[in-house]
Amino acid sequence: MTVSDIFSVRGKVAFVTGAAAGLGRAMAEALAGNGAKLVLFDRDSAALAATADALRGLGAPVFAVCGDVTDDSAVTAAVAETVAGFGALDICIANAGVSDAAPGLLHETTNDDWARVLDVNLNGLFYTCRAALSVMVGQGRGKVITVASMWGLAAPAGAFPRPAYAASKGAVVNLTREMALHYADMGIQVNALCPGIFQTETRPRNPAAAKPTGSKLWNTMRLAMSRVTASETTSTWIGCWRRYPSGPRWARVWRSRGRCCFWPRPRRTL
Repeated sequence: MTVSDIFSVRGKVAFVTGAAAGLGRAMAEALAGNGAKLVLFDRDSAALAATADALRGLGAPVFAVCGDVTDDSAVTAAVAETVAGFGALDICIANAGVSDAAPGLLHETTNDDWARVLDVNLNGLFYTCRAALSVMVGQGRGKVITVASMWGLAAPAGAFPRPAYAASKGAVVNLTREMALHYADMGIQVNALCPGIFQTETRPRNPAAAKPTGSKLWNTMRLAMSRVTASETTSTWIGCWRRYPSGPRWARVWRSRGRCCFWPRPRRTL
């Protein structure tokens, strides 16, 4: 069984923010490769156009909307354009995000940097989810995926001190829980992805450059992880809900020698 067999989204309409590069582009490529129709939203017009052209080359129906997630009206208009162009909105990936300008402690964080990070990572995600859910509630179906971070689950200060980023991603994790409970009985599933450290266009190619190696914890992490994951890995390592006979359980899915492997394995029921 292949990823395409399990995760076919043929004919589904997906709206992806921060789609011009990095994880957003990787997720858009995975959706395009599995048959989705795509609307890409990003503020980088040149990179956005290049990504859209690349996905069209894969045969995917794609159109791009240039805008900033911190602009509520631009996000709302882009979602409306998605529905007008494709007739529905099945999948929304709220991916756009930024980090603190530089590693530092809270007392070193400026008002402007704090406001910038929360405006993109939290307000922008709020605008995106609100616009998408307004459509999905009327449809009675939909999937919303927020992109949080492993630093939204655990404090990064010992290895990656970025207080505004940590605060925003922690908020995303709990907001996702809240939305999941609110909309479950409306046919809408809401989940968060919490990626680790990925090598993207906005991250130094040398992970040691992200922070001086004076921290014992940071050195330990570098040894334990051994590498920074490539953003393309998102298309072959997927977290998903699987409904087993015994009820919903969390499954990690990854590709191994062209096949999909699941952990934990489903339990049989009598």
